[in-house]
Amino acid sequence: MKKINIAIVSLLLFCSCASKKDVLYFQDIENYSGQPNISKNQIIIKKNDKLAILVSAEDERAVIPFNGVPNNKINNLEVRSDHILEPEYIVNEAGYIIFPILGKLEVANKTKTEVVEMLENKLATYIKKPTVSLRISNFKISVLGEVNKPGLYPIEGNRLTILEALSLAGDMTIRGKRKDVLLIREENGIATYNLIDFTKGNLFYSPFYYLQQNDVIVVGPNNAQVQQSKNTLKNISSISGILSLIVSVAAILTR
Repeated sequence: MKKINIAIVSLLLFCSCASKKDVLYFQDIENYSGQPNISKNQIIIKKNDKLAILVSAEDERAVIPFNGVPNNKINNLEVRSDHILEPEYIVNEAGYIIFPILGKLEVANKTKTEVVEMLENKLATYIKKPTVSLRISNFKISVLGEVNKPGLYPIEGNRLTILEALSLAGDMTIRGKRKDVLLIREENGIATYNLIDFTKGNLFYSPFYYLQQNDVIVVGPNNAQVQQSKNTLKNISSISGILSLIVSVAAILTR
């Protein structure tokens, strides 16, 4: 009897350890040191992005035409930079936006930093020391599968890590498979499919640590959950068969 008890305890401890390895994040984090390289956080402008661009300078009246205000309204406008709304420009299928005075500008597949620098250089012909702020106003990500709050999430700041995305979705459920999380990302117009292991610390240094607009994260069920679902379906099938038999017998007896 004592040997049986020891065997049961050993089995429970083994199962507990195996379960722990399935759900713990970054189990080898002690092998990594330092901070993630934030320079990798380069948002790439894509087709159909909606860009909110605001031009500013010391001479606030000089920037008004570049902020989407028609010339015939400039004289009657109270010039206050904090009251000027950010004009929005949609990147068309050819990868261009049409910017006031500057005309057609190719922006797709450039980083936000590159687009800002390009605009400031072109505006310097017309304005003294122009400053450009740019954000993607339709920046969003999706989190699906075994998370507590799956859904589509708009992102204001255009800077989001994959861990922050999981936090928005209420974290993975205990049933989520942490070793093979799928990240779907569009690159140069082509969807790429990337598997991420959340049990490894190298995630902090991967190109997927910072998210891009329209990224989709899919958390699949772990093996235990898949097996449980199969057993549930079998049980439902068995119960349905029994109920069907009872109904058939009842129908025969009541004839």
